[in-house]
Amino acid sequence: MTSLCDYVKIKKECPNSNTVLQMSQLDDPSKAIQSIQGKDWDSLSVLIRDSIENDGGKMVIESLMKTYEVLSDQWGLFRRAFFHAFSIPEFIYTSVGVNDVLTRLNELQSVDWDFQVFDTTLKVMEENVRNGNTYFIDLSRLKKTRLAHLIPSIVNERAAELKSLAEEPVSLSDIAQTYYGYLCVTSSIRNRECIRKVEAFLEQHSISSSTISSLIEPNLMLEDIKFENVGSNESTLLQLGIDITSNNSNVRKMAAAKMGTIGDLRAEPFLRRSVNDEYSWVRMASVQSLAQLCLPETADILDECLEDFDENIREIAVRGLIDIGSPAKQQLRNRMQAEMHFDFESAVSSLDIAHPRSLDNLLAAISYRQKNALICAIRVMAQIGGSSDLLILENLSKAEDVEIRMSSRDAMAAIEKRMKNAD
Repeated sequence: MTSLCDYVKIKKECPNSNTVLQMSQLDDPSKAIQSIQGKDWDSLSVLIRDSIENDGGKMVIESLMKTYEVLSDQWGLFRRAFFHAFSIPEFIYTSVGVNDVLTRLNELQSVDWDFQVFDTTLKVMEENVRNGNTYFIDLSRLKKTRLAHLIPSIVNERAAELKSLAEEPVSLSDIAQTYYGYLCVTSSIRNRECIRKVEAFLEQHSISSSTISSLIEPNLMLEDIKFENVGSNESTLLQLGIDITSNNSNVRKMAAAKMGTIGDLRAEPFLRRSVNDEYSWVRMASVQSLAQLCLPETADILDECLEDFDENIREIAVRGLIDIGSPAKQQLRNRMQAEMHFDFESAVSSLDIAHPRSLDNLLAAISYRQKNALICAIRVMAQIGGSSDLLILENLSKAEDVEIRMSSRDAMAAIEKRMKNAD
């Protein structure tokens, strides 16, 4: 597909070119919203390109700002769509807020789409780094992009934050407002181990724990922290990262659910951890939000969720894997081809988490979990599989277990029917 910048160049050189599809402009936000909520970035790019041709840059920015306001509860999803539509996805896992970018673009006299979207977004990010806002920047991702030159500045800023902790007495909230401190206090549910974890963190960075004030307590309300030098949306996401590690399971559940509604990919690491929560209602909200994010790289964790003892969680994972589609196939093939085995250590851990009181026999519990996970994987493959998966399913159709045999045969029939209809 022609990129946005390539399209602009074509229109400049060939004004009568029919490259663009004749679709409605962005004047009506409903069409853009439909593309965004459906995660159809290509359609959104077409809408933007069509509007550039007919309305000019300023009108496009105003229309996008209007769409952003309508999707205020799903601002993370809009952010993801914006960066994809303008072919600058490297900014997704950074600290840049789209509202800041749109505001800057709107201040320009005119917009040259060849470079100004990337250039403006880069300037916003550079300012964020200078102001100490590096919370969401993933250096491992960054080094593979056009933004790699910023890594030294980011590392220096994070080092300066650590140094500041050693200069005067600090509280837990002070520590949490630094990049590494935030990672420490949100790495797990805060409990009696919180103090020891923070002290170990400080010692790791050669900071004496004697500089910590008496405010460090496991139940300190970190939820009340006001993060400085970040936008309102980024502050919300940081607060949710703290909430999802709260001692209160209902707070964790609500945080996980809200992350899914917002749709920001930067929430994925938090949700990935919380799918192992001891309470099913927290796990369910976390799995649901991961399914809403619909990231190919979450196929592995959703596949693991097929082994959850809670049937509702398994069903959510099934739908999530179906939505991910082809990128999830290999994970499912691995499960369907693996021999049934009994991992007692894993089973004991799962039983401790899920409390399946109806399962008195440990061996039965392991078998029950693996069998249900396999049947769920077969159901997903029935929806997204192709001819290359028929042999695996044929082998499973000869299994001793009746449910596995029947599920495999149903999946083979569904795939064959889909292939026949495609012809």
